[in-house]
Amino acid sequence: MLSAWTTSDSSLLRSTSQCLARSGCMASCSVLPCSASYKNKENIDLSKVPGWARHEKDTGSPEYQIATMSARVEQLSKHLSTNKKDHSAKRGLIAILNLRKSLLRYLYKENR
Repeated sequence: MLSAWTTSDSSLLRSTSQCLARSGCMASCSVLPCSASYKNKENIDLSKVPGWARHEKDTGSPEYQIATMSARVEQLSKHLSTNKKDHSAKRGLIAILNLRKSLLRYLYKENR
């Protein structure tokens, strides 16, 4: 079976193994490159988030949490526009939207 491979098949195998070695992911990437994980904050644009922090080490204030959730919603919306059948990402987006909605409701009540 190995002798039947063409050069394009072996280069595909080589590029896939290089992708796995480079990114450290264990999922098979086939032809597509591995995407960066949101948990590493590589895909999320957090440039606007520090403006909402109350102090330098703030991560728990509602304003900061809403800003980070909004950045995550933006990233997930972009992901779902290209991957329409990714139901787990859609479910995660709905959960984040519900959390953000409850925090916005809390801020509205507190700032009246």
